[in-house]
This record gives sequence, structure tokens and C-alpha cells, in this order.
Amino acid sequence: MRLNILPIALLLGLLSACVSTPNVPVSGTEFRLSGCPPLINCVSSESEVGLYFVEPFRLTEGLDQISWDRIKAEALALPGASLSEERFGYLELTCYSKLFHFPDVVELLVDDSGRMINVRSQSLLGIYDLGANRARVEVLRSHLEAQGLVVRTE
Repeated sequence: MRLNILPIALLLGLLSACVSTPNVPVSGTEFRLSGCPPLINCVSSESEVGLYFVEPFRLTEGLDQISWDRIKAEALALPGASLSEERFGYLELTCYSKLFHFPDVVELLVDDSGRMINVRSQSLLGIYDLGANRARVEVLRSHLEAQGLVVRTE
């Protein structure tokens, strides 16, 4: 029996969707993070859809190199995190789940004021993430709060 690979390839393409922000400029931070696809596997502070929205990180002081290095260190301390791309004001990580080693992409981007960091986290595979991306963002927020780098927006 011959297997038709086209339906399988299309399904995998649909399930993986667009994960990180496309066309990120090679320098600067004058762009926006992508929104979330119509799957329940993503959160973003730049989403206009309540289901996907998560609060941005509000910095206690304006972003400088020292605070950026501390933010980057906390992000890299997330379970299964590895650096994909980084420059002052923009960070892309891949975080792998402990049990099944599923990859998720996490992005941090400072806003124009230098006082907020927008965040986006999306699963590379699957339709639903069981809340893993929202939980990851909130763990990072808690760690940054404990370091005195961010405060909660209420």
C-alpha cells in the first residue's frame, strides 16, 4: 500500500504554522512581534485577541546594557532554553519541553520607549499547548520581578 505524502505534509505545515516573527531586521528594534495564529498554542503581548494576550513586561527603569544582560540571563535560565538570536533589545529563544522535547519559540522585544518589553511565546508543533506558553511567560515575569527588573502592570 502506497502512502500519499501530500496530505501528511499539509497537515504538518498547518500544525507548525508561522512560529517566530518573520523578516526580523538585522539590527534595531523598530518592528513588532507577530500576532498569534488561530491555534491555542501561543501568547503575545502584541495580540489584539484576548485569548492570546499576555501583559508586556514593564521595566522598573529604562533599558540599558546591564539590565538587558540580566533579562537575557533570566530568559536563558528557563527550562530547556537555548539562544537562537540576540541583540540589544531583541531576543529569540527556543525552549524544549522536559518530557517530550517539544520546541517552543520565545521572543522578547523592547518597545520604542525603552520602558516595556513585549513578549511572545508559541509552540512549534501542535494545536494546543496546555497553557505551557502562558505559564512560561509568567515564570519569566516572576523571575524578572524577583530581580527587581520589572513590575506588574495592574
